[in-house]
Amino acid sequence: MTVRLRLLMLDLDGTLIESLAVKDAAFARLYADAPRFDEIMAYHRSHNHVVRFKKFRHISEHFLGRPLSAEEDAGLRKTFEKFVVDGLIGCPEVSGARRFLDTYQGIVPMVLISHSPDGELRRVLAARGLDRYFEAIYSADWTKQEAIADALAVHDVSAAETVYVGDSPEDAGAAAANGVAFVGRRSDRNLNGLEARVFADMNEVHEHLAAAYGTE
Repeated sequence: MTVRLRLLMLDLDGTLIESLAVKDAAFARLYADAPRFDEIMAYHRSHNHVVRFKKFRHISEHFLGRPLSAEEDAGLRKTFEKFVVDGLIGCPEVSGARRFLDTYQGIVPMVLISHSPDGELRRVLAARGLDRYFEAIYSADWTKQEAIADALAVHDVSAAETVYVGDSPEDAGAAAANGVAFVGRRSDRNLNGLEARVFADMNEVHEHLAAAYGTE
């Protein structure tokens, strides 16, 4: 018997909007003149699950060899947000994303789980007209694993009735830690080993869910 899909959880960057390059470019601008630039960028790209504030501290301590002062930390946060917000608002949607959200709105409750700071995230979603689709928005105030667990409890659904759609190994790991099925959108983050459940765009993700759960 087909399990009913009762809750959809979605990542934002690389899943619904083509924003990864925007954030990569912001990190590159932020550390353009820093020593060990290539190592810094490699660290950034390989740690999708680490929020930017922790990355700033790690980069300062481990690559630049100095503690991060409160003043410098505040400056990095402000400058990074300035670099990315317009890009996040203006970048293209992943193909099929809006159709996907329109299809499931009112049919299956949806929540958004992102590592972006709360104020920035809500500003971007509102500007793009995406906030109206989600019953809850989880930002960098949560780890993704904790956000998934909370959403399951709040909506009183089982892991078997839930799918998390994301684009990174960390997304897949957070879903697995909660027993939730993961479906991947293929961005430039490495999801090798999960190819049977990784799709080029949100049109293909929808087709997969329709076949797996009998949704339309």
